[in-house]
Amino acid sequence: MKFLIGILTSDDIAKLERAIKSVGGDVDILVVANSLDTSYAGKAKEVADRYDCQFIETVSNGTPGCGKQSVLDYFNTTDYDYLIPIDGDDYIFEGGISRIVDIVTQNGYDVLSNTGQHMADGRNVVTDLFMNDMFKYKEWNMLELRSWMEFVKTIKKFNLPGSMMRFICLSKNATTSFRYRDDLEGSEDMYAACEIYLNDNLKRETTQEKIYIYDFDNDGAFWKFYSNKQEIDKTAALLEKLYESRS
Repeated sequence: MKFLIGILTSDDIAKLERAIKSVGGDVDILVVANSLDTSYAGKAKEVADRYDCQFIETVSNGTPGCGKQSVLDYFNTTDYDYLIPIDGDDYIFEGGISRIVDIVTQNGYDVLSNTGQHMADGRNVVTDLFMNDMFKYKEWNMLELRSWMEFVKTIKKFNLPGSMMRFICLSKNATTSFRYRDDLEGSEDMYAACEIYLNDNLKRETTQEKIYIYDFDNDGAFWKFYSNKQEIDKTAALLEKLYESRS
């Protein structure tokens, strides 16, 4: 089986280089530049070339889902069997790629997810226990809080193994069975997860092992979503519609 590491990047060369270095080993890496900054692709290609990575530039509309789908679209045209997607501002624990390959090779999963919820604040890696207090660092008003609680009721219907679930390996059976929405700001992963977990034709598994590290040092679309009532309500309505269509 052939594995491709797909690193999506849009705006941070230093973190892109960190992501590439964290992969380690003799593996095939694809760097995908998807940015509204027209000068960024050239910088990203220089880094990709330095580490002997494949490189493509894709058209961005400014949403995370657009970039993530462009990685899937390219992967689906290749002869690789599995995609290991990494956001360019995140990175992998040492030995994480080998562990992913071992788990998938031994069990033939279409989807492997990581719910360990390991986070980085730009300096230190913190455990999933930090997640219990993480939202204390974000300001909430009562309208946002009520909207969020209603949203939680919606996503509970899907029985997902973790709201911070991250796909860390996808087969072509999986990547051709769903599309990332490019009209969502920060909830595209959650919507994709619901699509995957409503698809009984895919062999799925989750792991809480130390594999994937989120970097929440920047205030990206993920965090903006949780304090945006309009996006929360929009995502909830889309998820309700998805749930009803698959029930």
